[in-house]
Amino acid sequence: MSDSQEKKLSRRQFIKGATAAVTLPLFSNGLPFYGSLAHAAEESDLVIAKSGTPSQLLQAAMAPLGGMGRFVKKGQRVVIKANIAWARTPEQACTNNPDLLSALIKMCYDAGAKRVAVWDHTCDNYQFVFLGLA
Repeated sequence: MSDSQEKKLSRRQFIKGATAAVTLPLFSNGLPFYGSLAHAAEESDLVIAKSGTPSQLLQAAMAPLGGMGRFVKKGQRVVIKANIAWARTPEQACTNNPDLLSALIKMCYDAGAKRVAVWDHTCDNYQFVFLGLA
């Protein structure tokens, strides 16, 4: 098998990984906590971050992944699918947290993004949804 074939992720591997990513937070009280915000193996593709503000969690989770520079290169245009479908408060956890979204946008620009656009298809009236982010 060539190197490029070995790096491909099968549908089964993706589903197993996604299931683990969704399931792990449900059992987070049983996971060991080592005193930092994020836990990851070397050269990680998955990081668990907890116990902090949305901005702190984003920073802590991105560090073991190699920082935003791993994903965003100087001069690139970035589109963020913001998951802002409902006109709800961050405390209701029905939509993206505006502080997290703001930190993510800043992180993209700091990594060298030329432009960052935030898009989504809202379920509620889009004017109320975007107003909640302001």
